[in-house]
Amino acid sequence: MLLNEDLAEVVGAFIGDGCLSTYNEGKRRRTVVLFTGNWNNEEGYYRTKIVPAIRELFGGQRKLYHRKDDDSLRYVLCDKKIIDFFISLGMPVGVKGNRLRIPQEILEDDGLTKACIRGIFNTDGSIYRRYSKKYSGHTRAYRNYAIIQFKMKSREVIRCLKSRLERYGIKVNRATKVSNCSVIRITDQKGVSKFAEVIGFTHPYHKKRYEDIIASER
Repeated sequence: MLLNEDLAEVVGAFIGDGCLSTYNEGKRRRTVVLFTGNWNNEEGYYRTKIVPAIRELFGGQRKLYHRKDDDSLRYVLCDKKIIDFFISLGMPVGVKGNRLRIPQEILEDDGLTKACIRGIFNTDGSIYRRYSKKYSGHTRAYRNYAIIQFKMKSREVIRCLKSRLERYGIKVNRATKVSNCSVIRITDQKGVSKFAEVIGFTHPYHKKRYEDIIASER
């Protein structure tokens, strides 16, 4: 299938939220594409972006499921052509870990790369206010600056994200380790603005958070 920006963003969302999961069904071993996320934060993104893109590109009706016991989102795709598509891009079957990579086919095109980064951020990224303490014994003095963060288990994907964002003129802090994850942050406010301009937000939750923080600075 010919890659376009919508599909590249879906691939980014897969890198963040998805996996190729296998299970036994009788004597058969089956594989499905499974996306999981937080229902409250991610339902809007899936309904407005991921589900319509999958429907347009692969056809058919595929429903989102709300798992109420843990308030999670489930999006299961069983079609062989979808499974084959992700496998053809080198997506690992089973636990992703450090086997995960941004596909070379995407990295060879800037438009596709930016769309893929957008999908990764929408599912595995966050945006929040920056704050600091004045000094010991005093209350916190909040500065309404935005921080953009990527936090993933795959060191290779984090390394690639940092390299690509810097190529687009976005200043990225050095990668750090938090528990079993690698983390990069954009704290420079020019870098945050550049990220919004170059990568952008298609996730309603992230877009509103960004706009609220920026508006509060004025």
